[in-house]
Amino acid sequence: MKSWRTITALIVAVAVCIAGFAFKGVSFADEMSRDKDIVANLERIKNKENPFTIKIWTEKNKESYKLGEKVTFFFATDQDCYVYIIDVGTSGKAHVLFPNKWQKANKAQKGKVYTIPPEASRIAFKVKGPAGTNYTKVIASPKRLDALTKEGAATDEAFAELLNPTETVKDMEAELTKSQDWAEAAIAIKVAQ
Repeated sequence: MKSWRTITALIVAVAVCIAGFAFKGVSFADEMSRDKDIVANLERIKNKENPFTIKIWTEKNKESYKLGEKVTFFFATDQDCYVYIIDVGTSGKAHVLFPNKWQKANKAQKGKVYTIPPEASRIAFKVKGPAGTNYTKVIASPKRLDALTKEGAATDEAFAELLNPTETVKDMEAELTKSQDWAEAAIAIKVAQ
């Protein structure tokens, strides 16, 4: 009788462990799917009219980086405007690169080249893993956008992490569709081992 109870308890324990692994696998898959959705949503934000130009690039226009390598972004626009830069790393986390701790006023001046991280910060971006594609979207508008100023970003960091990036991007897209007076650009860099 005791052996049946022991065997039953063991079977239940194994079933709970398997169910736990299966549940974890599902939520990991959901998380990976959500991360792809963030990039897909950002890619969907396009303005065919682009009434002015915003450009983003990396040092020496590099398209791939090795883990641990330093990366610097630059951007410039041909019109005074408000600039918002969202970066989705290979980990799937989304951060606001601009505005940031050092460049709080995100009004960009026509013709001026901006550096991220800014030289005044004395910090460097070093490429972290895992390997994959890092996607960065820049949006420029003559008016401030409310989507990134709402709650939902961890602002105690130098570069705020979006806590609910999918909703933030959807809000931004809805706000932008009210006008065609904005511009966008993107850059994707490969991260290799």
